[in-house]
This record gives sequence, structure tokens and C-alpha cells, in this order.
Amino acid sequence: MDLTGPIWYPYTQMQTAREPLKIVSGEGVYIKDDQGVDYIDAISSWWVNIHGHANPVIAKAISEQALILEQVIFAGCTHEPAIKLANELLRKCNMPNGKVYYSDNGSTAVEIAVKMAIQYFYNSDKPRTKILTWENDFHGETFGAMSVSDQGGLNAAFTDLMFETIKIPIPKNPDDEETFDKISKIAAGNDIAAFIFEPLVQGAGGMVIYDAEILEKTISIVKKSGAIIIADEVMTCFYRTGTFLATDQINTKPDILCLAKGLTGGFLPLSVTVCNDMIFQGFLSQEKKKALFHGHSYTANPLGCVAALASISLTEEPSFIENLEKIKTILRAKSLSYQTSYPILNARYCGTIFAIDIPTKDEGYFSTQFNEINEYFLERNVFLRPLGNVLYIMPPLVISSEELHYIFQKIDDFIKTIIEM
Repeated sequence: MDLTGPIWYPYTQMQTAREPLKIVSGEGVYIKDDQGVDYIDAISSWWVNIHGHANPVIAKAISEQALILEQVIFAGCTHEPAIKLANELLRKCNMPNGKVYYSDNGSTAVEIAVKMAIQYFYNSDKPRTKILTWENDFHGETFGAMSVSDQGGLNAAFTDLMFETIKIPIPKNPDDEETFDKISKIAAGNDIAAFIFEPLVQGAGGMVIYDAEILEKTISIVKKSGAIIIADEVMTCFYRTGTFLATDQINTKPDILCLAKGLTGGFLPLSVTVCNDMIFQGFLSQEKKKALFHGHSYTANPLGCVAALASISLTEEPSFIENLEKIKTILRAKSLSYQTSYPILNARYCGTIFAIDIPTKDEGYFSTQFNEINEYFLERNVFLRPLGNVLYIMPPLVISSEELHYIFQKIDDFIKTIIEM
């Protein structure tokens, strides 16, 4: 494949990038290139694949639906797959009186959530426009999603074009009263429209993991101000943190949830913004202008909806739950082992996510360590995409213990090449 060809690849500096793998097929946790080489997809193809590539149950559901209804406008029309999926999601999210707003990717799910929050107060004639978020959070690439993300180097070209947000550090621990006092003072102004956050794990920011008690305490403080609570579960949903939602691990529930990535099991682009009844009621009016004006041509695509329904059904199989527990057990054990043997690596895990920091002079997303790590594992048939110097795995949740141990064997070997024993 020639990088000078017609394709401009995402998150890629085209002048210095290696030739991309030409993938011709996938099965289970493996992807196969045009040379017949199989690679373990250790990052679930950007965190979307839950049940393995070419899962026959999801593929069959899509195939059958394609012969019935492939797409229809979702303004003025509806269809059974969308209705069924909405009911299933409300059940799984424990939001029985909520509403599901369909879109097509994580960034737009976040855009919709932010628009819901701001317009909710606008509709009540008590406008609030300030958004509170964690430092180091990442919420997507569209302008609203970029605005509520930590700017960093990724969005430097657009900084002056984004709306202002208030960014607060994640408290160091549940007893970090200094930071919690700062949060309390910010929230006390009663002008915060929403608090949006990545629950428990900041993904693109380097797989930064923090305690559920910290999140619980922060939400409780902010909620007293009347602000809307938005959980960006785009990456963390579908058992990535060990539970269906990361926010299942806290008692104070969000008003709005953003779900995407694993929603269709990795087959088709689909996302949802799920809100409680309080938010929905704020848009009911005789005035049409108080409606939420947001939509896409492929909103609630029937093929995506049946894929998501099939994916949800697979997560409720006993074999899925059993394998999930095996993955969590292995990651927990490896994390503790590395913490003892190699404290410099900052080994950490949350549910089915594992990460370490590779020592390097230029830490962070733009670390030159990326190429070295990437090449090492490709040569050993493991597909990873490090976040700069952060090496992480987030495998399909059907990965076997043997396949997971193989990945860790290669990680062990790599560590030995960079750290003196």
C-alpha cells in the first residue's frame, strides 16, 4: 500500500507514518493482513469490538434486517429495531422513564448531550452556559466535543474558536479536601449548566484511572447547584470497566449518558444520548422552537439497531459473563505483579482495561516512543496502538486466557528490553 495514494488516514502524520496493514479479514480476536499474517487485535479496533470480528450472531441479524428495511428517515417515521433497542438500553441503563436520542458516533452523542443541557436551561428562561469538566478529559473531535475536552496539542489550531469551559483537576483521592473545596466554590455560583466527565478512566488522555468514590463525591457536590450531570460513557460502556456502565459503580446517577463504540459490537456506527425524564420534560412545549433540533441522515439506522440488539443479547449469555470475569482476574493479577516488579511503569487496570507507562524522555501522546512500541508488537503478531508512551490493552471480551497470556508474554519481553533486570 502506498501512503501517497488517495487516502488520508486519521490521527496520522502522513509524512512519517509506516505503511498501514492491509487487512483483508477478521475472525474472533484476530485480524488478517494481505500477506496471510494474523494479529491479535489487542485494542478492539479502537475500542469498538466486543464479541470478536465477524461475529456470526450479529452478522446474521444485520443480514436479515437488510432484506426488510435498510434505512428510513427518523423524523416523522420510526421502526421496530429502534423502539426495541431504546427499551433495551433504558433497561440496561436503569433509566426506566428516560428517553433515547439516536446519532452516529461518540462525538455527536456528546454534542447532543451538551446541547440538551444548555437548551434545558434556555427553555426554562433561566439560562446557564458554563460547562464543567475534568482536566485531561477527551470527549471527541467536533467543536462542542473539543470545547469540553482538554485542549492539549491535539486541538491547538482551534483553541480560539471553541467556547470556554471550566476545567478542574481530578482530586488525588477521596480525602483531597483542597480540590473538593475548589469544586464546591465553582459549583456554588449556580451558573454551571453541566458537569461532563469520562467515568473512572480517561481514555485518550493516557488511560488515567481514578477511584469511583472520587467521582461519587464530585457529582454530589456539583448536583447541589442544580447542574446537569453528563457521563461520557462512549469508551467505558459495555463492560469495559467491568460493569455495563462505569457509572453502575456509583450511587448518584447521571442525568445524561453518552454511549457509542461498543454499542453495535464493532459492526456499524451508532451512538445514543440517553436522558432522564427531567431533561425530556424541559423540551415539551407548544412552542416549536423549544424542541431539540439535531439529527443526521442515518439517525437510528435499522441495521445498526439490530446489531446493537444482538450485541446486548450476547452480553447476557453466561459464557460472556464467565469470560469477562476471567479477563478481569488476569488483568488484576498482572497489574499487581508489575506494580511490585516494575513500579516505574505505573501499572494500572480497571475492569478489562490495562495500561503501563513506558519510560521515555518525551512522555505524552506525542512521544516518539509510539513507533518503537508499535513496531515491536506488530513483529510479534499483536496489534496495539499506544497512546504515545502509554502501552495499553483493551481486548475483545471474547479473548481466551491463552490469547491474553500471549499478549502479556510479549509485553513482559518488551519490558525486559527497556528496563534493567
